[in-house]
Amino acid sequence: MTGRFWFLGGTVDVKLAGHATEGRAAQLEFHDAEHQSPPLHVHTHEDELWAVLDGEITFFVGDEQYDLSAGEVAFGPRGVPHSYVVRSPTSRMLVTFAPAGIEEWFTRNGTPVATAAELPPPFDLDAAITTAGEYGLKVVGPPPVRTPRASDAVPSGTAAPEELRAWNLGIQAEFRANGGQVGGVFKGADMALLTTTGAKSGKDTTTPITYFRDGERILLIASNFGRAKHPAWFHNVRANPLATLEIGTETLTARATITEGDERHRLFTQVVAQQPGYAEYQKHIDRVIPVVAFEVVERRS
Repeated sequence: MTGRFWFLGGTVDVKLAGHATEGRAAQLEFHDAEHQSPPLHVHTHEDELWAVLDGEITFFVGDEQYDLSAGEVAFGPRGVPHSYVVRSPTSRMLVTFAPAGIEEWFTRNGTPVATAAELPPPFDLDAAITTAGEYGLKVVGPPPVRTPRASDAVPSGTAAPEELRAWNLGIQAEFRANGGQVGGVFKGADMALLTTTGAKSGKDTTTPITYFRDGERILLIASNFGRAKHPAWFHNVRANPLATLEIGTETLTARATITEGDERHRLFTQVVAQQPGYAEYQKHIDRVIPVVAFEVVERRS
């Protein structure tokens, strides 16, 4: 059976039923609202491939949590507990099940959509769970709760030092666990971990930071989240210019140069064209936000 059905507060479109593929696969398109989250469950007959078409959805697969947005995909193998939660006001995702068969459970427990304007009818979750076993589907827990990540937000200009340290460590952990990628508000940004030697302490300190490029040089902006004072790492590289940069899975030794005058103006303008937020920082503080250029002297994988 094809068509659109109300299911668990959202709608499900059967785009490709198993009879059209000789049972090899089925495709369903899910339209869900914010906070929609099915119980944690296991499929014993089929694997799933989730493709987010619109919105933001967090997928839970075993012990892993994936924050995805439009154009990204995740895989849910059979036998592994999984679920999802919608984080945007609305969402659309295309789910491929292989082999087919589970689409019959959705249509059996859903209610056909008569008009686009109608409100969703009550959904009998207990009845759906009762029939799930016939399709190799088992509910193993309540809807999961997304674990907040450091990358969900940027610390405010009034954040306490201990809050900044916790945020710093959280970003480092996410960066290293994901091959140099960070999600949340930094999704799609070029992120690096900068390790400098303390100007006074002589101890190494690591700072997550967005980087830019000027030819072969790597540019870091000492904005300090728009605070009135320069960040500690800036004082460190002024005293000890040799630093370490982690970019992706590569570790670089680089030498810092603090740009000045026309060069600093050119580079800052170049960066602001990509990230206008730095111009807003500059408007609200008296200090000139430094632009530090790093030249790579050694590469290590």
